[in-house]
Amino acid sequence: MKIKSIAWRNFGSYGNRLQEIKFDQTTGAFYVITGANGAGKCLDKDTGIEIIFSDKLQQKRFEKFLKERTHLDI
Repeated sequence: MKIKSIAWRNFGSYGNRLQEIKFDQTTGAFYVITGANGAGKCLDKDTGIEIIFSDKLQQKRFEKFLKERTHLDI
């Protein structure tokens, strides 16, 4: 699986403006997320995350991967 982008809105201080990091570089891309302590670089255990798959087979494989490692019902 290759993550193409990460997008969010209404998270922390970002408000209702869509923010997105695109990982579409073919070579030489290196991404660093920086910020002061307490600025929101980490996710809280209650943070909701939505993953959108364009391929149903990849979605099933990812769900299987999560279930095997977390012992959760998905």
